[in-house]
Amino acid sequence: MANTSYHRKHTIRLLKHGPPARRPTPRRPRRSPYRDPEVLVKKRYDPARTPYQRVLAAPEVAEEAKATLRETYWTLNPISLRQQIDEHLDRIWALAVR
Repeated sequence: MANTSYHRKHTIRLLKHGPPARRPTPRRPRRSPYRDPEVLVKKRYDPARTPYQRVLAAPEVAEEAKATLRETYWTLNPISLRQQIDEHLDRIWALAVR
């Protein structure tokens, strides 16, 4: 059980600080596209940002929490995290094969 929680913790850390993703900006059309087939709804996207960058940009998040996240971010090493995850997965698979 400990290995699984460790794996989950480090996978989540890796994903939260991982590659940026585009998210649609909430926007309502002036008229419903279902009522008028001539109306075209165009999706608009925010610039691509990681969840880490979104949290830092959010005004609702306290500065203390942002400072903690910044400290954690600078201590992360994606390569070593991935190696640790792989090592733990190897141990799990070795136990499953028995």
